[in-house]
Amino acid sequence: MKRRLLIAITLLLIFTTYKPQSLFSITKFNIQEIIIENNSILEDFKIKKDLINIYNKNLIFLSTLDIKEILKKNTFIDSFVVKKIYPNSSDWVRVNGT
Repeated sequence: MKRRLLIAITLLLIFTTYKPQSLFSITKFNIQEIIIENNSILEDFKIKKDLINIYNKNLIFLSTLDIKEILKKNTFIDSFVVKKIYPNSSDWVRVNGT
């Protein structure tokens, strides 16, 4: 009985702390294109240059908070909307400049 409990606790710890991102990576959902719309102040390539770190990341495991942190660093960006589009492996970002 004690051995079963020990095995159960060990398995619980393993499965709750294990990150399967690298194991279950589906290349179909890798970001290959970023579309920026409604932007009149900044040039699109400058925004894409800031977001270059998220290219080829898996869309399923990408947090929109990561994108928001990158875009908030630019003082010309007043507001933005991040929208993940499935299954097209693209990410759509609307940026409004001030």
